Amino acid sequence: MWSEASAIEAHEPRLQATSPRSIESAYHAYYPALVRRLTVIVGDPHEAEDLAQTTFERALGALQR
Repeated sequence: MWSEASAIEAHEPRLQATSPRSIESAYHAYYPALVRRLTVIVGDPHEAEDLAQTTFERALGALQR
């Protein structure tokens, strides 16, 4: 089954979560699709943006531990 995420992954190497730069790269690659999916789930684009931002903030925080 085709999906936007699988299309992105097919053209980009998997990121190693070893640096803030990898989180930045993932943010640019996946943020728009994540916001669109979350908007469908929660029904509010502003809430979806907040949730997506929180996801990446937590990922960066976990990386820094």
